[in-house]
Amino acid sequence: MRLLPWPGDGGRPSYLRTDRADSFMSGLADGLESTQLAMAERTLRDADSAWTGRTPDADLAGMVPLLLHALRDAVRVAGGLRERLLASSAASPGPSAEAGTALAREITFDGAGGTPLFRGLPVTVSESPREVVYRWPGEPVYVGTARRLLRRHLARRGMTGLADTAELILSELLTNALRHASTGEDSLVETRFICLLDGSLRIEVHDADPTRPELRVSGAEADSGRGLALVDALTGGRWGAGDRAGIGKIVWAECAPESPSQLPG
Repeated sequence: MRLLPWPGDGGRPSYLRTDRADSFMSGLADGLESTQLAMAERTLRDADSAWTGRTPDADLAGMVPLLLHALRDAVRVAGGLRERLLASSAASPGPSAEAGTALAREITFDGAGGTPLFRGLPVTVSESPREVVYRWPGEPVYVGTARRLLRRHLARRGMTGLADTAELILSELLTNALRHASTGEDSLVETRFICLLDGSLRIEVHDADPTRPELRVSGAEADSGRGLALVDALTGGRWGAGDRAGIGKIVWAECAPESPSQLPG
């Protein structure tokens, strides 16, 4: 049983029932679901691009109906999948148990407030035109997502010229913090991306480990210890470490625009 992308009588959900998974109608329903999800994904991608590249006076109100339509499609497909899972679980507990296990793998919880953290998605603590703050579970797998969010933040501020350098700096600082993240209370790692008034970007990484990093001179064959040397070179020495509120430390680094054209408006 699948939900169709149009309402039935009186606005009620419209279902398509099929007896066999390999029937023509079942294949048609699969095609409808695939088309619905593809359209929703394309709308989401276009909306994300428009939002990232928006100007201060941009009017994106026309995008809202398209997003609502795409969300309705995605919800209909999800509703149909849910009905099939329930029907399967009535005969056998296998599919529902497998779904629960898969979901558990994708969700963790922050230790303090019990907030669900989906893999790849941090907790957004605060966000403003010049500063955005995220909290991450203590796993290095999140570095890639952090880099993408940093690039998006810079694009919104017209500072894309700093993106490559800033991503390298963030990768070094955040990877080190996540590798040594505590597994107890206050285990989340926090990143702050701050656009300074002089056009520079300040990257801060807060973590619960009190051990401060030290710049070491490593030989060409060394397989570790070169991260801070790279940060030092990329920032011209504009980096450091200090105390934070509570336990742990802050490691920060600043990268400056290479030319006046990269200064934010």
